[in-house]
Amino acid sequence: MKSRESGPILSPFKHITLKEFRDELEIARGLTPMTTAMLQIAHESRRRDSTRLADIYHHAGLLYSYHCLYFLNPESVAVEYSNIRLLEALDNLEDTSTWIQKFPWPVFILETEYHEDISRQTSLRQMYQNVIGNIGFNHYSLVLQFLEEFCLVWG
Repeated sequence: MKSRESGPILSPFKHITLKEFRDELEIARGLTPMTTAMLQIAHESRRRDSTRLADIYHHAGLLYSYHCLYFLNPESVAVEYSNIRLLEALDNLEDTSTWIQKFPWPVFILETEYHEDISRQTSLRQMYQNVIGNIGFNHYSLVLQFLEEFCLVWG
């Protein structure tokens, strides 16, 4: 497998460049404001948060693709940028209780990204515990246990 910022990528999936992949995700993210307008969401804060949620999934998707589709190595500037943007979007949500059921996958991605950062792990685990407490799906406890073991092995 070859990893580079542009040009064809040799992956187990179809041949696509990183630029093409980013462009497709940007198009999908760009549809969010139009969809939000069509849904006529009454509260301004929820409209802003829906855009933030799109950013959360956008950057989580990029991080996942960088590693799983063999686009970039973990030390890449693009990886760090998406880590920061994902954290910022989560931190800037105005009403986390409305969106908390959407957190498990992006927080999982962040936890694997920050497997060597003890302080970041603590805040991300707290976020996961909030998910479990608020939506009541205890199967996320298994995910939390996996993440703790993952960080012990790879941290």
